[in-house]
Parts: sequence; structure tokens; C-alpha cells
Amino acid sequence: MSGGAVVSGGGFVTAGGHGRLGEGRPLLFPPGAPLLPRKGEIFAVPPARYGRFDDYTRLGCAAVALALRDAGLEGGAAAMNAGVVCASGRECLATDLAFQASTLAEDGRLASPNLFTYTLPTIVLGECAVAFGLTGPTFCTGEDGRMGMTALLAALRLLEGGEAGAMLAGWIESVPAAGADSPLGALFVVVEPAPRPGARVFWKLRRQGDAVLLENGARLRSLPRLFAARE
Repeated sequence: MSGGAVVSGGGFVTAGGHGRLGEGRPLLFPPGAPLLPRKGEIFAVPPARYGRFDDYTRLGCAAVALALRDAGLEGGAAAMNAGVVCASGRECLATDLAFQASTLAEDGRLASPNLFTYTLPTIVLGECAVAFGLTGPTFCTGEDGRMGMTALLAALRLLEGGEAGAMLAGWIESVPAAGADSPLGALFVVVEPAPRPGARVFWKLRRQGDAVLLENGARLRSLPRLFAARE
């Protein structure tokens, strides 16, 4: 049995809108593309290149910003050596395909440099690190539909090892699975090894092997469950 951790904030963006864990808004995944927030809606200081981000990067940065604000860490993440782990199944595939299409004409002379900038799934985390002062571990992990659980497990292990003072764990999906009505959007939660003075505690978690257990002993199977009403 590992040590515990607490969830001190969270944020999401879906086709149903955007919100924070502390607001108590329902997290819904209606059909359609996520409603990407305008930069003035959620950022105290918008990332410098937000207007040039691809949809995958905008989704991730918006959800991270909402989660940090919810946890009271907006502007204070660097002091905690906060890191971020993201899980995704199809990652920035739409951007990759758009860039590939731009290389087909004129023997590649019209290839888009702006699209090329966002053809790696880790670029979103680099933009978040710069914008929000995230100095801890930062990486992406592939996933099989567990909606962020691989990221949460990785974040909890990093906290247990003392690699960071706080971690953002999240999920981003901007491209639907082939032939499937799969959920799209982004959500991130802030997890910390212990309650922080003045910060809210929404959930208490503990890791048991490859399982994450809630305070009542129930197994957590996806990050959206943390945005549901407490039992």
C-alpha cells in the first residue's frame, strides 16, 4: 500500500462548456467538438501564442489553467516544483494530418511551419510549463480509453518518490476514434501529497499497485469520476 494524496483542484473543457471542480458544475460529454474558450475567459495572463495553438494544445492549456486556479496555484506552481502528466489515445493526430496535407503541394514548399510546431503530443505540456511555471516532471503517456488513469497513476508515483511538490494529471482527446462516438475534451486535476494550508481537499486518494482507491475504498476507474458528486 502506498501513501495517500489529495485532489486540491480540477478543470475541464468539453462540448458542454468548461468549468472547475470547485464550481460543482456537471462534467458532460455531449456530441460534437469541445467548445474552446477564448483566452480572455479563463487566463489571468494568456499564453503569448494562444491564438496560434492547435486545438489539442488549446484544450490542454485551458484545462490546466482552470485546474491551477481551482487549486489556488495560479502563479504559484513554480514554488511547489509542480509537474504535469497527460494521457491521450489519439493525441495531436488532427494536427499531424493537417501538416502532412500541407506538404503535398509544391513539393513541400507550402508546408506550414505553424502546424509543424504542434505535431508532437508533448508540445502542449511545454506551452503549459512556460505559461504557468511548471518546473517538475512533464510528459505524455498513451492510453487505452481509461480517460486519464495512466496519467494519475504516474503522477501519484512521482509524488511518492518526492519528485514534485504537486502534479497535474490529465487527459486530452481532440480526435474521435474511428467509427466511435467517443468523448472529446480535456480535464486535469491537481494532486498533492498532503493537504496544503488554506487549500481545499476535494478527494483523498491512495494508490494500491496499479489501482487508485477513493477514501471510501472504491476503485477509481476514470478521472471524470472525480468531477461527480461526492458519495
